[in-house]
Amino acid sequence: MNDVLDSIYSYTREQAIEDGEQVDAGSMAKEAGFKFPVYLTRAVWQGYIVPPEGLEGQDTSERLLDTLRTLHTYIKQGGAGTDTIYFMVPYQLPSETRLKGYEAMEYAKKHNLTLCKYNDPIEPAREGLTVEEAATIEPYLIYIDKEPADKPLFETKEIQLVAVSGPTDINDPRPALTIMLDGVD
Repeated sequence: MNDVLDSIYSYTREQAIEDGEQVDAGSMAKEAGFKFPVYLTRAVWQGYIVPPEGLEGQDTSERLLDTLRTLHTYIKQGGAGTDTIYFMVPYQLPSETRLKGYEAMEYAKKHNLTLCKYNDPIEPAREGLTVEEAATIEPYLIYIDKEPADKPLFETKEIQLVAVSGPTDINDPRPALTIMLDGVD
């Protein structure tokens, strides 16, 4: 078959890097112990490697190196064995100000506040619920929004990432890893 017809469309890694869809970890991958290229998707880079605005004491290179070292340690400890590797990385991220379920009810009781209920197929969303009223509703439907001052601005959250092995590029069969978010990238 004609080479032109074999591929209707292809998007190379080089194009993805040029477009900002992927980032090459470069020498940081070598520093973390990898012997082949490692790439990160834009979602991982923007969401977790670049520190959130206002976070002091961390920079992009530190967060990248921590991520790469975590993956490398996981692989060395026998966590690999397939072409897809799931691993957890702790990141300092902005705190969420919305409490849900029993945590929301306890907070409302402690601070004498009312609660809200998400919309569901049985009953529409509601505001101004007392703790007693909320107790009669499925906990996963209950929430309260806290004031940001009630909680630290940043907290450590464990984020599941996925590393997928594959060729470096369409015309380069050498192995490479791509770190991405499960179900997003």
